[in-house]
Amino acid sequence: MMMRYMLGIGVLLACVGCGPQSPEVVSQRATTANGGEQAAEQARKTSDDYAAGKLSGIVDTYFQQNLKLNPISATFIGNHRYDDRLSISISPEHRERQRELEQKFLNALSDIDSRDLSGQDLLTYEIFRRGRENALEGLSYPSHLLPINQFFSFPNFFATLAAGTSAHPFNTVDDYDNMLSRMDDYVAWVDQAIVNMREGMEKGIVRPQVITAKVLPQLAAQVKDEASETLFWRPITNMPEDFSEQERERLTAAYRQKIEGVVVPSYQRLHDFIRDEYLPATTDTVGLTALPGGEPWYDFLVRLQTT
Repeated sequence: MMMRYMLGIGVLLACVGCGPQSPEVVSQRATTANGGEQAAEQARKTSDDYAAGKLSGIVDTYFQQNLKLNPISATFIGNHRYDDRLSISISPEHRERQRELEQKFLNALSDIDSRDLSGQDLLTYEIFRRGRENALEGLSYPSHLLPINQFFSFPNFFATLAAGTSAHPFNTVDDYDNMLSRMDDYVAWVDQAIVNMREGMEKGIVRPQVITAKVLPQLAAQVKDEASETLFWRPITNMPEDFSEQERERLTAAYRQKIEGVVVPSYQRLHDFIRDEYLPATTDTVGLTALPGGEPWYDFLVRLQTT
C-alpha cells in the first residue's frame, strides 16, 4: 500500500512539470528564444555584410590594377591617369603580369564564402570568378602569335587613336605630349608583333593567306612621305587656339619628327615583313581548328561567346 502511495505522489509531481506554466515563465522563455533568433539573424547579417564588403574591395582593387596594366582601357572609360602609355599586351612580360593579376584575384575569392552572399552580390561574385577563370584559360592559348588580322588590326586602331577620332583626348598640351609617348610604345608593339609572328611561323601558327593579303593595303595606307599627309597630323591641324605660339611650334616640330622618323617607318617595316616573310609562310586553310592545338582553343572561344 505504502509503495503505491509513493508511486502515485511521484507521478503527480512529474506531471506538475508537464502542466501549464505561469505567464511569467512562458514570457521569459519566449524572450530568450526570440533573443537567440535575433542574435542569430544579426550574426548572419554581419557575416553577409562582411562578405559583400570583402567582395566589393576585391573587385574594386582588381579594376584599378587592371587599368594600370592596360592603360588604353582606362582612356576609354575617361580615366586619363595613364594616357601617356600603351601596354605591349602581346609581349611575354605583359602576358605574365596579366596572368599573375588574374590568378591573384581568383585566389582572393577563396576568402569569401559564397553562401554568405545573395542577390546582386552573389551575381557579382559569380561573374567576377568566371571572368578570372576565363582570362587565365585564354592566356594559355597563343593568340599573341596572331596579333594582326583584317578585321581588328592594332595598327589600324592606333591610327584612329592618334588621329583624335577615338578615345585619346587632344584638349591640352599634356594630351599632345601623352600621344607622343604613346607613339613610342606603339613602335615597340610593332617590333614585338614581328617577333611573335616569326615564332608563329616556326610553330605553324599563322593566319590564312586570304586574310593576311588584305592586311597589306591597310598598312600601306599609313605610309606617306610627309607627316602632314598622314592621319597622325590631324591633331596638329586641329590644335586648340588657346595654345601659346611657343607650344604650337614645339608640338608641330615634335609631331613631324615622331611621325616621319618613327611611326611611319614602323608601318613600313611591318608591311614589308608581312609581304616578304609572313605571307609566303601562310596557308590556304582557314579556321582555328586547322592550327596546331586549335580545336581546344576554338572550343574555348565558343564557350566564351555563348551562354
